[in-house]
Amino acid sequence: MALYTALGGIPPEHCLPVLLDVGTDNEALLNDPIYIGWQHPRIRGAEYDEFVEAFVSAVEKRWPHILLQWRTLPASTP
Repeated sequence: MALYTALGGIPPEHCLPVLLDVGTDNEALLNDPIYIGWQHPRIRGAEYDEFVEAFVSAVEKRWPHILLQWRTLPASTP
């Protein structure tokens, strides 16, 4: 996002960072009562694909000319 603002000239108020929480397989986090993430085993495969597709479809319906940039974070490990 900083690159779009600094180098691309896109005003920062036109950018919105979004994190899609798809769970974790880290047992310590799953059992931590103050963990703020989704305390559910990480979704994968077809369920993950359907979730992402639903998100993208909803965003594109609301903002037809949207630019979505993806950065995949590694799965958390115990």
